[in-house]
Amino acid sequence: RSQLGSVAKIIAGYTLLPMVYLFGGEKTMTSKGMLLTAFVTTLVCFLLFENLYRATRGMDAEATAKESVKASDMIKAAVTSRPLMLVLLAEIARVITIFMIMALFPFFFKYVVGDPTKASTFFGATIVPFLAKKISKRNIYAAGMLLFAAMMFAMFVFSDNPTFVIMLACVGYFGYSWGDTINTAILTDISDYTEYKTGASCRAVVFSVYQLAVKISAVVSSSISAFGLQLIGYKAGVEPTAEVVAGLKNLSMFLPAALLVISAVCMFLYNISEKQMPEIREALAQRRASAEIAE
Repeated sequence: RSQLGSVAKIIAGYTLLPMVYLFGGEKTMTSKGMLLTAFVTTLVCFLLFENLYRATRGMDAEATAKESVKASDMIKAAVTSRPLMLVLLAEIARVITIFMIMALFPFFFKYVVGDPTKASTFFGATIVPFLAKKISKRNIYAAGMLLFAAMMFAMFVFSDNPTFVIMLACVGYFGYSWGDTINTAILTDISDYTEYKTGASCRAVVFSVYQLAVKISAVVSSSISAFGLQLIGYKAGVEPTAEVVAGLKNLSMFLPAALLVISAVCMFLYNISEKQMPEIREALAQRRASAEIAE
């Protein structure tokens, strides 16, 4: 999922701006071009998700039939789980970062770097399985966020060099993708750990955390980006002053970097020991087997 997601970001980086120019009829970011680009990409997404729905329809029936836990018990077990709440906060901070970058980087590359065509996106994720053999999931996640934060600071320093900025962005997103790859494994641990502690299987709630973080982040990041642009005095269609350019530079680099550090701190507070997980899963397997025999 993460590797193909990274490929998709690269494709988007090289195709979206040309699409905006094509649909807008001129080589600038017009509202018409952006609206039609959004419509076309949304239509493609809808058709692909519809295809996925049809291909997997009915496959969850057997698993759903085995669930007998009440929704209230699932929610209670999830909300009282410290690891899950920490991961939710870490995910919100992480995803807000990438949404802010998507919203602000066109302005950053146009007015600070001076070349909007360089705003193509990044790559990463393949190295995670190898890291997971040596480093805990928590530390992989936190290290990736700190690596991206460091690259954001470096991009601020070297913002007058478009090629170097792109190189730093690629390295930074390489770290970001670690969290995007390892989060599912972390949620799996939380699901089993919470069931072991409470006796309630709250898998549905636990695995909805990622999508919940995405939805919260989408709303918050849009508000932050819009408020930030207004705060620094940016006005559409008006040539930005030196103060506005400096503000764009700070807004695009420092705020996302701070959020990445917050995400890393949340993960450092995450307290599930991976060494205990094999024993926990063995105990859960025995508990489930006993329950099936009792039925």
